[in-house]
Amino acid sequence: MISVLTEKYCVIFVVLWALALGGFNGVATAAGAGHAIPHYVIAAEVFPAEGRLRAEVELRFPAQRKRVLFGLNPELSIDAIQPTPSFVTRESGKDFNWYTLTYDESVSNIRFTYNGQLNEPPRQDSREIRSFESTRGVIGNEGVFLSASTGWYPVLAGEYLSFELTTTLPSGWQSVSQGKQVAEHQWQEFLPQQEIYLIAGRFQAYTRQMNDIELQIWLRAPDASLAEQYLDASQRYITMYGDLLGKYPYSKFALIENFWETGYGMPSFTLMGAKVIRFPFILHTSFPHEVLHNWWGNGVYVDYSGGNWSEGLTSYLADHALKELQGGAVEYRRGVLQKYMDFAANSRDFALTEFTARHDPATEAVGYGKAMMFFHMLRQQLGEQAFIKGLRRFYAQHRFEEANYEAIISALEAESGTNLTQASEQWLQRSGAPRLTLTNVESAHEASGNYSLSFTLQQSQGGKPYLLQIPVYVLLTGDTHARRLYIDLSKDEQHFTLTFETEPRWLAIDPEYDLFRQLQAEEIPPALGQMYASQSVTFVLPARMRKMPEIHHSLTRPGGYWQTVSIVYDDQVDALPEDQAVWVFGWDNRLRQKLGHLLTSVGAVFDEEGVTVNDDKALADRHSVAVVTYDEARRPVVWTATPDDSIPMLARKLPHYSKFSYVVFDNGSLNNRLKITWPVGNTPLKTSIDKSLTRSVVKLSPREPLILE
Repeated sequence: MISVLTEKYCVIFVVLWALALGGFNGVATAAGAGHAIPHYVIAAEVFPAEGRLRAEVELRFPAQRKRVLFGLNPELSIDAIQPTPSFVTRESGKDFNWYTLTYDESVSNIRFTYNGQLNEPPRQDSREIRSFESTRGVIGNEGVFLSASTGWYPVLAGEYLSFELTTTLPSGWQSVSQGKQVAEHQWQEFLPQQEIYLIAGRFQAYTRQMNDIELQIWLRAPDASLAEQYLDASQRYITMYGDLLGKYPYSKFALIENFWETGYGMPSFTLMGAKVIRFPFILHTSFPHEVLHNWWGNGVYVDYSGGNWSEGLTSYLADHALKELQGGAVEYRRGVLQKYMDFAANSRDFALTEFTARHDPATEAVGYGKAMMFFHMLRQQLGEQAFIKGLRRFYAQHRFEEANYEAIISALEAESGTNLTQASEQWLQRSGAPRLTLTNVESAHEASGNYSLSFTLQQSQGGKPYLLQIPVYVLLTGDTHARRLYIDLSKDEQHFTLTFETEPRWLAIDPEYDLFRQLQAEEIPPALGQMYASQSVTFVLPARMRKMPEIHHSLTRPGGYWQTVSIVYDDQVDALPEDQAVWVFGWDNRLRQKLGHLLTSVGAVFDEEGVTVNDDKALADRHSVAVVTYDEARRPVVWTATPDDSIPMLARKLPHYSKFSYVVFDNGSLNNRLKITWPVGNTPLKTSIDKSLTRSVVKLSPREPLILE
């Protein structure tokens, strides 16, 4: 759910840009180069109880124009336009009315007066997530959300802008926008922007000055302790990313509590839901992601025609980098590859240059996960210093400009002196991922006294072979950690021979998941994500649930994940249904007894009181549980138990735990108390030359994190 808001509107802006190219004689602004841009002076009066807006807008142009094209929400009626155009055309659309104003004499500014109702609450999708795309503007007693996609001001297609905004609101209400607050209800931003936001509500504001940056927390109810935590975190992350990439681009950073559950990053602020900001882990996961979007996506804008690079780069320097600090980066990368295998491999994959926004798990697996791994591989290839210097160059060169992958690659090449064209094209222009196979591993004591280690690597994915820099780990006699080295693989099959002074005991190919590749089956532990990635599923319910249609509905509708869904009852079957994923519900389900060997194979031990995993016991009368395993054909099998009235809520929560194999929640609140992914043991890409050595317990050479807090 956490993402930069501009991705949500990328399709709209691409359309607007296309209209602009043929629609009017505007300036082609290159904002970062200092070109002049249109400037808005807006006075907006908001009536929350009526869901109504009245506005006066003066639009000032950097050069005089005779023809102006703009879009406005169709619910807004224009009362006056000054100066009066000689000719006006209007083309009606679902989301915008498009007006073309033609003047006999060139004009340098136009004044608009308009009013209307804008109160379309965002609709819930099948997962009960309310998104910004589903609303054309919200003005209500709960609060106000207006953006370019809601057409609340005259939107010039495809142009950067600056603005001054003054709002009139009921007593006790406050407005927030991007940019600097110059007085109560007054905001301004002269840096080039892509759109103008208006957020309003009954807020309690908390502030802190951080050199020339004002930190702000806008809460819907007083909570000084929570505000202090977010002020501290804001200061910490702005300092951290400023040191890493370059100066924070705006004069303020604000966290605004939204009136529905969201997590979005806009220029100089983030809009997050009330529940979201109160989860303790958000301070260390999603929140830094949104802070970083002020560099990537809202500091350097995305040229969507070449793919949305912002989400992958932000995920790498926020989500992945912080996991690296905590020692969890290897498992994080494995989880990214597993999500790709679950949701995007085969026919659902596409090139990174085609990614614009996240719509489902498949687009997330590519646009976030594959892109994140692309940047990780660049870091491995170039080294950390050249990688960071290249990103700093990219940021400095393209602030407040649209940029694409090509611009990033160019900056990295300039700092590293490495030609990245061929290597990067295979990840950006091509769908799919390499699949590695290790064979013919042999070790020999040479006459010279050295030891040779030979092996064959194959790329078995089909198609043109990738150019890969393969991390290889070798444990030598006398060493406490396996050594890391790199080999270049460029063919479908290559044989390698390595020479060492001491005897090799153990070999592993990419054991820390540094490559974007297809995982081997043994590298994918059973997890909820495989259930949601299945084409078909059979739910096995206790017979007593026959007369509970609301439960049937809650199980079959979350996310629309499956093409076909069947429901059977435990008095109708004596064994697991075959040929598809199976989901068994209930402590009292007769079929649970039939799952015994499958569940014990992953370490789940049942007794009359509950289930025990890793010495932690979930009790039948206190906890809700989901356990994932495989059947003999490696199809996912899930057993879940929760009180009947909690099934709808649990069905909504479980997709957010897709990478886990075992989850436990407290009954009632359904607060998570335990989540586990079954460990990955021996895989075909690891082998013990010394047969007395267990393949999966060898220690690897330690690595320094990219970012140090």
